[in-house]
Amino acid sequence: NFDECRQLSDVSALGASVGELTGLQHLALNFDECRQLSDVSALGASVAELTGLQHLALNFRGCKQLSDVSALGASVGKLTGLQRLALNFRGCKQLSDVSALGASVGELTGLQHLALNFDECRQLSDVSALGASVAELTGLQHLALNFRGCKQLSDVSALGASVAELTGLQHLALNFRGCKQLSDVSALGASVGELTGLQHLELEFEGCEQLPEPVPSTTFYSRSDFLQLPASVPRQPSRPPACCCCPSYSPADWKHASSLLLAEHT
Repeated sequence: NFDECRQLSDVSALGASVGELTGLQHLALNFDECRQLSDVSALGASVAELTGLQHLALNFRGCKQLSDVSALGASVGKLTGLQRLALNFRGCKQLSDVSALGASVGELTGLQHLALNFDECRQLSDVSALGASVAELTGLQHLALNFRGCKQLSDVSALGASVAELTGLQHLALNFRGCKQLSDVSALGASVGELTGLQHLELEFEGCEQLPEPVPSTTFYSRSDFLQLPASVPRQPSRPPACCCCPSYSPADWKHASSLLLAEHT
């Protein structure tokens, strides 16, 4: 735990050492508010050696200098035994390219829980690689993606189309709050209608100024709300009963990414 080690800028030695722990099954590293941290390539390269990992949680919240996670992204795809993955990049304002990470995620065909947080990654504009990869994760039961404040993000059609392939999905949370360029979520709407086993759905579109209709904030939607969904979502969605298995993925939740990942859902 390196929470608020604000002068920490070099984790290369840690990265090299982690690669020696080849028997690891669970790994959680917290670099919350390490504002000088800009290079995690050594850590990324080492993670690839941990082929026995089942659970991985990495928290880079508030790492404002972090702009390149390609080495980490490429490594994640080699962890084919992963069952749960949580990566938190909230407030990484220099981060603009997650294509390597997006492409790698599709290799994790045994994944059951996936949580990715790009809250306030204001330079992020393209998530097509991630969207396409999600379709390969047919064993997913829980999916949470947070794009809150990604003001350059305008196209989520690849993600929308992929969601339809996740036929075993039980819990889905997608946050697009403040995505001011987002204008069409019809592919997402059509896909959700195919998820016949879905139990809990949380969507957030507040501040998506290009959507045809205003949308209530922090709402829970039932699958039936989406069966006729065009380019926007209904004004008054239905709300299922609260469930401890399906938490609201608020910013506070994302700060504790490892807890979210490693907690058992029943």
